[in-house]
Amino acid sequence: MVSSATGINGESAIPLKMPITTPDLIGYLANKRSGGDSDRQVRMIVRFRGTLDEVRLAAAVRMAFDAEPVAGCRLVERPFRPYWRRCPPADLERAFEFHRILPGEEEAKGMYGYLLEPLDPYSGPQVRAALFRSDSDTLYIRMSHLIADGGAATDYLRLLSGIYRRLGERPDYRPASNLRGSRTAFQVLRHAGLLKALSSCTRVSPSGAGWMFPCETGGDVSPAIFIRRIGRERASRIKSYAKRRGATVGDVLLAASYRALFTVIDPPHGVPMPVLVSVNLRRYLPGGRGGSLCSLTAGYFPKIARRSEPFESTLSRVRDTMAMKKAGHEELGQALLAELVLSPGYAVARLIGPYISPFIYIPTFSNIGVIEPGIADFGIPLEEVLPAGPMHCPPGFVFGSSTFNGEMSFASIVCGTEAFKAKVNAFFEALVRELPE
Repeated sequence: MVSSATGINGESAIPLKMPITTPDLIGYLANKRSGGDSDRQVRMIVRFRGTLDEVRLAAAVRMAFDAEPVAGCRLVERPFRPYWRRCPPADLERAFEFHRILPGEEEAKGMYGYLLEPLDPYSGPQVRAALFRSDSDTLYIRMSHLIADGGAATDYLRLLSGIYRRLGERPDYRPASNLRGSRTAFQVLRHAGLLKALSSCTRVSPSGAGWMFPCETGGDVSPAIFIRRIGRERASRIKSYAKRRGATVGDVLLAASYRALFTVIDPPHGVPMPVLVSVNLRRYLPGGRGGSLCSLTAGYFPKIARRSEPFESTLSRVRDTMAMKKAGHEELGQALLAELVLSPGYAVARLIGPYISPFIYIPTFSNIGVIEPGIADFGIPLEEVLPAGPMHCPPGFVFGSSTFNGEMSFASIVCGTEAFKAKVNAFFEALVRELPE
């Protein structure tokens, strides 16, 4: 029986099978409960000022499957607990694409179409990449949400650029396989402290009654990408505005998001409404990086009621609510409970599945934060690094924000009718209007 797979370096050190971890299982369960309403992908758009060596990049993508073996696997289901199985070498070779296009033909020649393509975790691999070339290069990376979140996507970009750069220095370079790096939340709990995690378990609370984005059914359904950018000067003013009011930039963005949601969804006044706010657990780890590719995300469920008030009053309520959530370290309690409850495997996951369903359709906000220009070194300057989350169908709605080189960006990928997409567009227009000038 073959127990290991052969990497590109000819060594048979990579296991043919890998165990699924609790973060993987959470993604697997969410994928099951979503009923096809989300494509469960994490995306990264990287624009360059110049061109790369596409042959070397193809080799780097292939070697990254050896460096992070779970990325080169497919998910295999079984009654008790799924597991990861290494993909055949031919499938790993096909994970990279290269396309030449004329300037201005980005959409017509399939750049965005590639970004919206499905990624089947059961056929694998869990990462795919494509380089589109016109006057300059744009790299699109798509990752399964089962093994990655926004933090893992940035870690993968860092890994890929490192392999690419070293191949330029030494064509015979081969990366070591990361077989010992932790892929569970226990790495976070060890650094944060078990007592802190245990005490925070009592503060874990469900979202309660929620609200949903208007479905706007009727008519043809198609995908769409929404991107809004805030220039450097205004982004700097937003940062200063937050600091003067003792708030974070994330607080300001969440307050503006709430007010935009109030405009579009039109909930009753005075009823607290939850938004799922993603929390990156890597902030507890040295250097803010995990031991291996995995999803290390928890969530806060702040509840803010609609009121007739100025922006600053909404910000004050959001700031105080988020400060209380952070002080209670609720995310650590979530991580610990997930590891304990799901450790028996899929049997328990199936029992708690129905309790997860209500969370799927709550509006979700993911603030990646500042992405440093030095996050990846491909040998040429980066023009833009833009993360984008899973594509959601109504009533689910997920939107994210990030800042690169001083410019703030918002992104969301949806699939729905033209009427639904008009509502999403109205949300982003309202969000930009609500932000301090």
